[in-house]
Amino acid sequence: MEINLTQEKKSLEVRINELESRIAPIQKELKELRERLVHVNALMPEEQIKSISQSGEKLAKGFWAESARRLNLVVGGDSAHRVVKRKAPEFHASIPHHCDIDGRRYP
Repeated sequence: MEINLTQEKKSLEVRINELESRIAPIQKELKELRERLVHVNALMPEEQIKSISQSGEKLAKGFWAESARRLNLVVGGDSAHRVVKRKAPEFHASIPHHCDIDGRRYP
């Protein structure tokens, strides 16, 4: 029994290592693609961002952080969405989205 467990343990470790080595490049590419998407979103004109939101597409991850950066708002340890809502309320209200902060739908 002990020999079987030792063999199984070794077999599992080898298989896990194989899978981890195959998935690592995919995870790296995914991270790079997500970072690029945030960058592309930051470069998009505001009108285009609004039209995407109005079409029902979800705001991209990092949208509020990029918006805060473009608006020269310091986020610090706070949520970028919260900072934009507090310091640039007109901009925040102009972006069609469901706000998790106040539970409202804009605009």
